[in-house]
Amino acid sequence: MGGRPAVLRATCYRKYGLVGHSGADEDHAGETPDEMEYFCARSLAYDAPISFQGVDVDGHPGNARQDEYLEMFGRYERLRLARYFF
Repeated sequence: MGGRPAVLRATCYRKYGLVGHSGADEDHAGETPDEMEYFCARSLAYDAPISFQGVDVDGHPGNARQDEYLEMFGRYERLRLARYFF
């Protein structure tokens, strides 16, 4: 835990990153389902919530698989919140 005071270590929670699920473009390949599943599994293993960026619920999503990924994250988050593996 390095040099952080004990009170800070006891009151801070972990958050496992910020997920941006953009689609493929000329500069990079889009995220694939197995990459997202890996991210979810790590979040579950570390008992840490996930943050999102770039979710478009009204317009055209940046990734055509947005709904599939959000459903996947939801399944893993329900397991985490239920403390299924702990």
